[in-house]
Amino acid sequence: MHAKILSISIQKGGTGKTTTSINAASWLALKGYSVLVVDLDPQANLTSAFGFPEFIEKKRNTIYEAIFYMSSDEDYNVSDIILTHNSSVDIIPSTQHLANADYELGANDDPKVKFFVLQKILDQVRRSYDIIIIDTPPALNNLTINAWTTSDYYLIPMSAEEFAVRGLVKQTETANRIKQNFNKDLELVGIVFNKFSEKIVLWRMIRKEVEKHFGAFVLDAHIRQNIALAEAQRAQQTIFQYNPKCTGAEDFEALTEVLIDKMKLPLKVH
Repeated sequence: MHAKILSISIQKGGTGKTTTSINAASWLALKGYSVLVVDLDPQANLTSAFGFPEFIEKKRNTIYEAIFYMSSDEDYNVSDIILTHNSSVDIIPSTQHLANADYELGANDDPKVKFFVLQKILDQVRRSYDIIIIDTPPALNNLTINAWTTSDYYLIPMSAEEFAVRGLVKQTETANRIKQNFNKDLELVGIVFNKFSEKIVLWRMIRKEVEKHFGAFVLDAHIRQNIALAEAQRAQQTIFQYNPKCTGAEDFEALTEVLIDKMKLPLKVH
């Protein structure tokens, strides 16, 4: 077994990146897949949402320590920092100290270290999972580049806002450069609209604009506005634990089924 790796990425905050990571991972686990989520965002929202807030303020065994030691070519056991959420999703937690890693990687002149340390980290555990999901920071920095150099696919969650559209164009241009220079296997799996409402004319117009530029990459499976998604995150639960009958659960089930098909994950009997 060799896990497929999916990055959830966009340079703008507030587009539902972490919510998508949490609930896609949860549905995959419910379907019988072994799932690891990597919190690569210094805001550590995913770590907190999964119920491990103690990692945010204090420097403990997190992705930062793995990056720090392994970029220095020191021995490090990645399995020691993996936690398990009660949704059966494993997580490598983050901390606010991770912001230092972007600077430290940027100061390294060796591209094999600067851009490939996350690949080295995940290679230790990749054979233990069916899929690894990376929740990236809302920035095109060295952490995001590390995610793309090790990923098979990236998914862009976006909101129907003009600034999000501008960021989308810039992001795909950067991802294409990563594909050309560092990771020929990197593919855009799709663009998903979060907090979307067909009733709002402006949002429909923005979606049509994105479809004009990106065509079939804009997924039909979008996530509707649903307060239960925010409530679930606050309760440190996935939407499938908090309210499995709500529209948010329905939407994430539909989205994740699309991802299973597009990433060609083997079907599971569960």
